[in-house]
Amino acid sequence: MYICVGNHWMNNSYSISKTAVERFVHMFNAYRGTRVTNVRVVNAYGPRQTAAAPFGEGKVRKFTPAVICRALSGLPVERYGGGVQLSDMVWVGDVARVLVSALESAEGGVVPDAVMEVGPAESQSIRSVAELIIDQCVARGYERVPIVDLPMRPGEIPGATVRADPMTLPAIGIDPESLLPLDDGMRRTIEWFIETRGTHWVAPEPCETATA
Repeated sequence: MYICVGNHWMNNSYSISKTAVERFVHMFNAYRGTRVTNVRVVNAYGPRQTAAAPFGEGKVRKFTPAVICRALSGLPVERYGGGVQLSDMVWVGDVARVLVSALESAEGGVVPDAVMEVGPAESQSIRSVAELIIDQCVARGYERVPIVDLPMRPGEIPGATVRADPMTLPAIGIDPESLLPLDDGMRRTIEWFIETRGTHWVAPEPCETATA
């Protein structure tokens, strides 16, 4: 089983190299008799995802912990390019279930030619997901924080779309309707971050205003 990149169409070294391996998998399956299933995982989220500075020691700033930690800390949520990009969100438990199913199917001799794609039936913008997280934090008694729009970072494409087609999943025994809805998954994730504040992640100390 090989985990493919979500933004396989982007022209950056990471996406290009990952997509090259995806094609090698197709080649070896076709001509060497290997049994490797390509699984495309989009934006996975869930408990235990490491937050980057200033909240944690993560080396890469991941969307979900970044937004949740800022919302729980009373800090503005930062979105690049207005957050109009579409990037499918998928519950980490569903990712694990699909990966296990892909391995078990391959062991039984079922290796689909198509890439198995793990993602929701309906796509949402990054901004709408950020708003969902803020709303759920407010429902738990936290103050509403604003969303601050920042310029796109170098190398990123404004309005980019990273989608998955979950209708590929029945080929390995997964019903797309069984995937956890975003509302439920994000609720579980936020609850975990609330419970692990101070252990898994920390809120930065507020800056003191200098006085004359």
